[in-house]
Amino acid sequence: MRNEMARPVIHGMTKTPEYIAWQDMKTRCFNPNYKRYPNWGGRGITVCDRWLNSSENFLADMGLKPTVKHSLDRINNDGDYCPENCRWATKAEQQNNRRINRLITINDVTLTIAQWTTEKGYGRTVIQCRLDLGWSEYKAVMTPVRQYKSA
Repeated sequence: MRNEMARPVIHGMTKTPEYIAWQDMKTRCFNPNYKRYPNWGGRGITVCDRWLNSSENFLADMGLKPTVKHSLDRINNDGDYCPENCRWATKAEQQNNRRINRLITINDVTLTIAQWTTEKGYGRTVIQCRLDLGWSEYKAVMTPVRQYKSA
């Protein structure tokens, strides 16, 4: 005998990575018992009406994750979850889109310290150490690292 109380699966997508991302997004924004709720819902971050109760609309707007290494990211991390402010991003892209990152602009190019470090080919702490020593942002980024000859 069929259980009349069972909820039907309407779309068959409840185990997909996209559906899980949609569920997790709502948890971050609306579940005050979630341990990291203060970073999302507690700051007033919410989900647009189009996505709030429709994983189908979320999927139609976002599409499938490009790879397993991508996850949901807000372009403006102070903005809400909505089609205009969300993308699938890699961990590296998300790390460069954090509120705690320090942005440095040189010659109209704005990058995080980590991105400048990669751009210049420096060791990962060179720029931050220079800034901690009181160097200007321009000097910390643009001064080449001295190459020492080994004996």
